[in-house]
Amino acid sequence: MGNNSLPLDENFHPVLGLVNDANGKIIPLHVASTVTGADGLTYALLDINTTVAKVGSTNIDTNSGNKSAGTQRIVIATDQPALTNAQPGNITQLLSSAYSNTNPFVTETNIQNWIRNAKGYVAYVSFSATITTAIQGLNVFNASGNSKTVIIYRIMNVLTVGRGAAPTFTLSAQTTDVGPGWTNGVALTPANMSLGGSASVLSVYRSAATSGVSIAGTTLWTGDAGTDAQVEMLQQGQIVTLPSGASNGLTIYADTSTSSGGCAIAVFWVEF
Repeated sequence: MGNNSLPLDENFHPVLGLVNDANGKIIPLHVASTVTGADGLTYALLDINTTVAKVGSTNIDTNSGNKSAGTQRIVIATDQPALTNAQPGNITQLLSSAYSNTNPFVTETNIQNWIRNAKGYVAYVSFSATITTAIQGLNVFNASGNSKTVIIYRIMNVLTVGRGAAPTFTLSAQTTDVGPGWTNGVALTPANMSLGGSASVLSVYRSAATSGVSIAGTTLWTGDAGTDAQVEMLQQGQIVTLPSGASNGLTIYADTSTSSGGCAIAVFWVEF
């Protein structure tokens, strides 16, 4: 064994050692072995099971867990003062409140799950090419007596192939249910996107082919899609919420007075 090599035990495994500054030799050390340092003090190799009581001259906090009285408390250092107190993580809450119909956790996956659980709906109406002198509309409304929140995630307007000039579409917010007041308006039954599912709580009306309507409410969006095109009034990720216990709705208007072909409107939503 060279002067600077660790000694081996009977199994040819290195044993702990300490270099003696006086002669450069390595002195094997075992548990409870002692050695005299250059400072004249005696040092001992402690049992690795000896309690570690301090870190950086600060006592270690123990008994802070459920395992045993020896559980060591671990705290992640941070420069954020707000995190000096305990910061619990609760996946059953959003913004410190439990998930509910007034505090939903809205993601694309959750919308898909709501549809799978028969909570997704669609309302559809088409206006033929013969309607060329009136503004037509589709109205969806969540009355204050309803206990369900509604999230509208898609509003699609389709222009019939072969159309000449495109109609102008307008999306308006409502605080009163304008549909029942339309002359010869027709109540629609939305389709549950899980076949056989329960009926929607929304009031849904379309205007009559023989009667036009006037644009009312607060305009959220207006425009057209050009000829032979499709309009998505809500871009990817956008939603409109109709809260429970309130009176709110949307109306999609189509000004067909300058058009020469038909169009269709479809609204998709979930309610819970």
